[in-house]
Amino acid sequence: MVFTSLEFLTLFLPLVLLIYVLARPQWRNGVLLVGSWVFFGWLSPMFMLLHTVLSVIAWVGGLLIDRAPFGSKSRVRWLAGMIVLNVLVLCWYKYANILAATLNELLMSQGAMPLEWQKVALPAGLSFIVLQAISYLVDVHRRTVKVERSFIDYATYLLMFGQSIAGPIIRYSWVSEELSNRGLSWRNFSLGARRFMIGMSMKVLVADSLAPVVDVAFALPEPSFVDAWMGCLAYSLQLFFDFAGYSAMAIGIGLMLGFHFPENFNRPYLARSIQDFWRRWHITLSSWLRDFLYIPLGGNRKGRLMQYRNLFLTMLIGGAWKRCGPAHCTGEARSENTGSVSQNWPLILKSRVECPRRHRLMSGAASRSDRITAYTGTGWRGTESSGLPVAKRHITCSVLRAPSAWRGATLRNLPPANCGDCS
Repeated sequence: MVFTSLEFLTLFLPLVLLIYVLARPQWRNGVLLVGSWVFFGWLSPMFMLLHTVLSVIAWVGGLLIDRAPFGSKSRVRWLAGMIVLNVLVLCWYKYANILAATLNELLMSQGAMPLEWQKVALPAGLSFIVLQAISYLVDVHRRTVKVERSFIDYATYLLMFGQSIAGPIIRYSWVSEELSNRGLSWRNFSLGARRFMIGMSMKVLVADSLAPVVDVAFALPEPSFVDAWMGCLAYSLQLFFDFAGYSAMAIGIGLMLGFHFPENFNRPYLARSIQDFWRRWHITLSSWLRDFLYIPLGGNRKGRLMQYRNLFLTMLIGGAWKRCGPAHCTGEARSENTGSVSQNWPLILKSRVECPRRHRLMSGAASRSDRITAYTGTGWRGTESSGLPVAKRHITCSVLRAPSAWRGATLRNLPPANCGDCS
């Protein structure tokens, strides 16, 4: 269940909002927590169980850190242990399949039988939940926030379904007051509903309509100059509208519930430099990396060489958090260290192309191979080499039949288009 699915729009969200509005103020966090459990449990009961266990561990960890004397070694040990535990859980779900596949390839290259391996599914929202848990633990350790003694309030902050899927990454200090005392107003609800609809339009009408062009362009064995640039530009726009659309929907849901979440994107493609770009793109992630990685590593306080090292490590870890290959991780690190725009943009574009894992549609669409087959086979007229020009003519058709995407439809069962070229 995702924000653009039929069950979320017509069943889950209206029901949660109705119960939430009718509930007493002191019960609303409990309503949100139960709703979040249902949201993750709808995707998979194991997701709900894992997120609940992580929230219990982080909550207990915060209490243990707060109980230890400030500045003591035991306080540092508790913090380090909680961070390592969260990171290990995240690394297991993100990299276990990659490590198993690599090991099997090595075994097969040596003539040995590969190991049997059942793929591990990455739980929805795990990456954002782990970052929020770590930020809370660090802030409790630094005494920049008071420890939360109510498990319901803390779990509501950590697992809130509105923003735990695609951000923004919320820090406890930003919502601590609203967790205990927030009001409901028709104005905030109206602004939130409007923001939610804008975000859905960005995702469904723009990002999903650009997806066919991107898939066909990336599938071309020998793309022309125009095809390659069209694919890169379409992918850049698709990536922005997909991600920013989900963030806008999360901010809108937060407003309807009485929370004020920070903006996550600020016209990043109008940035004047790479540094300015990272201040505008996924703002909550960039600020998290700055405050919890770059500055603790030393920032720019120890000379230019150490500054570049800290920048490289920060962006490398940020790329690893996104579960991308070495090409993309090093591409991000280089883009932060290089000085001019003319040197940086080719690196970023190159890293985008070399890392297809960054290309993900979160609306339950078909797999990448299915989408390519649909547009180069029965779903489209023309061969694979001619698929991109055909895709250019179908953008309008994709927009016109966008409502079918709200039902989680795959490209194979979309209704017939009206342009005359679609089969």
